[in-house]
Amino acid sequence: VNNCEAASNWDGHGLSLRTNQTDAREGQACLEFTVDCDFWINTAPMTPVDATGANALALELYVSSAQDFYASSVMCLELTSSGQHDVEESAWELTKFDIEDGWNSLVLPLSETDGGCDLSRINHIRFYSLGAAPEQPLTLRLDHIRLTYVNSELDMGDHVIGKQDGATATPVMKDVVLNTPYDPWSKPSQDQTVTGNEE
Repeated sequence: VNNCEAASNWDGHGLSLRTNQTDAREGQACLEFTVDCDFWINTAPMTPVDATGANALALELYVSSAQDFYASSVMCLELTSSGQHDVEESAWELTKFDIEDGWNSLVLPLSETDGGCDLSRINHIRFYSLGAAPEQPLTLRLDHIRLTYVNSELDMGDHVIGKQDGATATPVMKDVVLNTPYDPWSKPSQDQTVTGNEE
């Protein structure tokens, strides 16, 4: 969906977006920005992607401080098929997940959203926070955002993860949060292939 290789592919709405070429998780660079209050970034206009064979969104997320990450009441990632936010949208509240300092490999099941996005024509990504009050500036990095198929026999199952002590834990897919380098993907069969530009 987006390989985060170029800051010009994103609109920072006043934020200074940059590429980091020394700490990428995939490819040559990752997207990086620093915030001390609420923020909103989204992709520039993009060619629609057909990901009807997918059942999960995967991405690499870096946070300089998990404590400051959780200082936001809401930190969301959205996909839409309308070219704008809040219309034909599927979203995940990332502050519900167990995020650690440093890089986090996230696998977000599409079944955990309201399913409003038409996966046959994804054309917009938004990442934003509400109620952010970090004690110090928080650096975030995004890399290798892709839709993929996860083999249900190997990688799905009942598992409860949550924020910090689990007080807001939500049942989600097993291995939704992977904090060590690991590739959980099986090769999809022909009828499960994700088509379009996965970068």
